[in-house]
Amino acid sequence: MIALIISNCLFAQETIDRLSGKNQKIHYLVKSDLPFEVTIKSETSSKGEINYIFENFDYSNYFQLEKGGTASYRINPTEKVKKIIIKLFEGAILIDHGGKLVKASEMPQTASQTNQPELLPRGSFIADTIWNIDGEIIKGKIYLKDYMYRYDMTDERKRKIKIKSVGAHGITQQIIELKNLTIIVNKKTGKEIAIDHEEKNYYESEGLLFSPLYNPSESFYIMKSTFSEHYKVVDRGSENIGQITCDKKDLRYGEILVQTIWISKKYNFPIKTINYIEGKEHMVFELKNIKETSVDLKIFEIPKVYKKKEL
Repeated sequence: MIALIISNCLFAQETIDRLSGKNQKIHYLVKSDLPFEVTIKSETSSKGEINYIFENFDYSNYFQLEKGGTASYRINPTEKVKKIIIKLFEGAILIDHGGKLVKASEMPQTASQTNQPELLPRGSFIADTIWNIDGEIIKGKIYLKDYMYRYDMTDERKRKIKIKSVGAHGITQQIIELKNLTIIVNKKTGKEIAIDHEEKNYYESEGLLFSPLYNPSESFYIMKSTFSEHYKVVDRGSENIGQITCDKKDLRYGEILVQTIWISKKYNFPIKTINYIEGKEHMVFELKNIKETSVDLKIFEIPKVYKKKEL
């Protein structure tokens, strides 16, 4: 198990790595055979996330530290931890791993192991969305303004829906509760805002915390970047969705087809996404009635009467 311990720790300078700024990360490989601790010390108010990649499953832990705050994580290599990714959403941190980790960037890489930077969306449009999960239909709307977009779930029916996915741990199932929810994503900064219109609350995050479950437009990018050691992207050439020319790509886990996505060449934004379970379509998310129009930046503002909630 991975235990989170808040404590004061002494740092050995020769084992320290430093991260600072926004949306920075380090990929580590575990080189110790014995249990050890990784300690993070915050030089200023900092937010981030630690991803653990095991042989049979993945695990994430969010951290938020004030200046001088520390958090220690105990790692047991016998549990087959293959990789650790430390992400910094904002701030500055010191990472003391006692020499038990080595940066993946310091290991030889092939061209296929190197991720290309993600291109930002462009253009301005409004579109309807249809999200079909095994016959359950969820309607919505998307507003795109260059590198920012807003996704509204406009379906008023409250219900719970099962979502399945394929990964290192086989087929997993999660249950989401549909509600009157808005997700706002800034693709340039990586910042996300989730607005709960029923509770009149909102949440802010420097990373995508709500999108993995509630925003299908981000699923492809999350899987291929965060879990790049598990998934590979296969280019399928160009294909039209209606009158829109798209780059078609498959996402595969080994030889298993997990997802197919069509990304508009004009907008550099996903127009259609299909997720597969055991070769059958499980989930389809598609933009309909795309209308090029000016999108007012006020659409990305949070209603003044809504209260901010901490994560």
